Amino acid sequence: MFDKLRGFIRREVIDDCPPALDLCLDCGELECSRGRFDDCARRKARAAQIIDALAENRSIKRA
Repeated sequence: MFDKLRGFIRREVIDDCPPALDLCLDCGELECSRGRFDDCARRKARAAQIIDALAENRSIKRA
């Protein structure tokens, strides 16, 4: 029974989500306007974290 349920879920649920939309899934909004997406504080904060991590990684590699 569990195997049937697991198979159904695997077929019906999207496995992968593009990293750019990962925060959108956590937010709970079904749809955002372009302006709201552009102004999203959570998305901007995550983008800043990624940029900082990349900058730190590059400075470590250069040293």
